[in-house]
Amino acid sequence: MKNKLYETIVAPATALVNQTLGVIRISGDDSFCIINKLFKKEINYSSKPQLRIIYDEDKVVDEVLVIPFPNKNSFTGEDVVEINCHGGKIVVEKILSLIIKNGARMAQKGEFSKRAYLNGKIDLIKADSINELIFSQNEVQASFNAKNLVFKNKKILREMKNIIIDLISKSQTAIDYPEYEETESITAESFKDDLLKLEKIIEKIIFYSNAANKLSSGINVVIVGPPNVGKSSLLNSLINEQKAIVTDVEGTTRDIVEGKLYYENFVINIFDTAGIRKSKNKVEQIGIEKTQNKIKEADVIFFVINKDKIDHKIFSDIKNKKHIVVLNKIDELSKKDIESMANNEIFKNETIINVSAKNNKLDNLFLYLNNEFNSNTFIDEEIPLISNIDTLAKFKRINENINLLVNNIKNGFSIDIINLDLYNVKTLLDELLGDSYDDEIIDNIFQKYCLGK
Repeated sequence: MKNKLYETIVAPATALVNQTLGVIRISGDDSFCIINKLFKKEINYSSKPQLRIIYDEDKVVDEVLVIPFPNKNSFTGEDVVEINCHGGKIVVEKILSLIIKNGARMAQKGEFSKRAYLNGKIDLIKADSINELIFSQNEVQASFNAKNLVFKNKKILREMKNIIIDLISKSQTAIDYPEYEETESITAESFKDDLLKLEKIIEKIIFYSNAANKLSSGINVVIVGPPNVGKSSLLNSLINEQKAIVTDVEGTTRDIVEGKLYYENFVINIFDTAGIRKSKNKVEQIGIEKTQNKIKEADVIFFVINKDKIDHKIFSDIKNKKHIVVLNKIDELSKKDIESMANNEIFKNETIINVSAKNNKLDNLFLYLNNEFNSNTFIDEEIPLISNIDTLAKFKRINENINLLVNNIKNGFSIDIINLDLYNVKTLLDELLGDSYDDEIIDNIFQKYCLGK
């Protein structure tokens, strides 16, 4: 029985709906043989687009444009044929069934990208970026995933692996031939400079990837304050939607209410929380506990106050986290009242933004968010940016292993222990490059992809 990796696969590369154009993709050693069974005039084994008529026995199915990709020129590293046909759902399904009838099988989700990875055409970073680009939610996410498609990630990874292989070779030589004079200069201490160089590169990749991913997944802004200061009104005005219930009754908000605010380069996740106060009501108390947990997860806290409602205890709890003070209901305050709040000793050196959630006077708050987070300078960094959580975790594990190596060298561990730690780093780099892999892990990665990709 033929190994699944060597079977010829087929899938629609466009949605199975009625549309102008349909694209069908075939990949595998038998691609040209199978597709030629559908034509009366065979296609040439070249990269030249060719017009053909598909037949089901003697019955015309469609006139199509066939684009061949001999293996060295294909995305998957195998013989690939793409059929551009008329996009009627019935037509596409008929051509698919003919291709399957003649020897191909339906591809699994992400199987084309998986084959490209296994055949060394793309590394794991590029594979991740293909899928992440399709589902990008904003300009920054699209930009750094697009960059990874053309950026030479493999060169950086290969250089990192070469450093590790060189250190493994030296350590193995010292272990195997300790009696030779040439090996006396090979010590674990002599490895430290190379390891610190690698550590610096990896930490930079992790730092900038985390920054980029935070902008993509969303900055968590948590609105906190005592009851009835207008937290729910503020959420509703920010997202221009009546999502949170607004009343004059204290304790109306009992649970976390979430909204999203979309900028060109980033997303804000805004959380309206229960007002923090002492309460005997069990339901309200649960809401207050959720507020306290949400504060721990916040990237920024909006501490909302009114003239007569400033909770010093809440402010004391959040002032060591990134925050701003939001003075709400300014339409109800005099100029003197606003100046008095600004000069309040508790808010010395604090950023205070005046708003009226009720009247949608929030321009200064929108401006703050834009100035604070609208940055994509890291896209220009000469490093890969990792958007996939699992792949980023591999880089973190590499970093942990290198940290361990440096510490073990400082603590005088023998070179045979250092050698084992070096192999752990090499294994992770092999997985990123596709030089070796765990079948189950790789299957899981590519199952999240679109069909036909």
